[in-house]
Amino acid sequence: MVDLGLQSNEGIFLQGDGVLESGRKSGQSGQLVLTNLHLIYVSRGLFRKVKAIKKYPVKQIKVIDGQAQVFLTRGAGSGALQLQLHFYGGPESFELQGWGKKQITRWVNRISELLTGNPVPPEALEDALALPGAQMVAEVLKDTVNVFRASFGLEPKKEPAPESAAGRCEGCHAPLKGFKGQLVRCPYCGNDQLL
Repeated sequence: MVDLGLQSNEGIFLQGDGVLESGRKSGQSGQLVLTNLHLIYVSRGLFRKVKAIKKYPVKQIKVIDGQAQVFLTRGAGSGALQLQLHFYGGPESFELQGWGKKQITRWVNRISELLTGNPVPPEALEDALALPGAQMVAEVLKDTVNVFRASFGLEPKKEPAPESAAGRCEGCHAPLKGFKGQLVRCPYCGNDQLL
């Protein structure tokens, strides 16, 4: 294992191989390591020898409207999956070679949880993995099906309205309100609970 020069209060959360730094198309893939304090990129050269270690402070990733600025995108030229992070000093991207959706989602969510305490909303990840324009095509198809249903005298399918729910916090027994199946956070003790 490579000596990453971790601080005494720093621990490793995730690590993965097969990562290329954005803009570097040739050469060996490196390793990405997430700690509680840094995102570390270990670049490798010939015979997998360590060329450089770059550390990006996690606290330097922007958080806007409670959303960590960490995204799953596709490379413009290659279409390969990329982990894109917007730091105060500018954006950084890492191409993720051979990574599956589950592995990438775990990274995006863990970084978001470090910064905001919450994972990224699932719809944000789905939009990133979809083909460009897929959402527009899906909406057009849905509208087209509704037109055909109406021409045959059938009503378009209506989405059921969310069902309201109430309960008590398992931690402090404070009253909680929301919708059935929703994960809510107690405003008093911070306990997360499914209604």
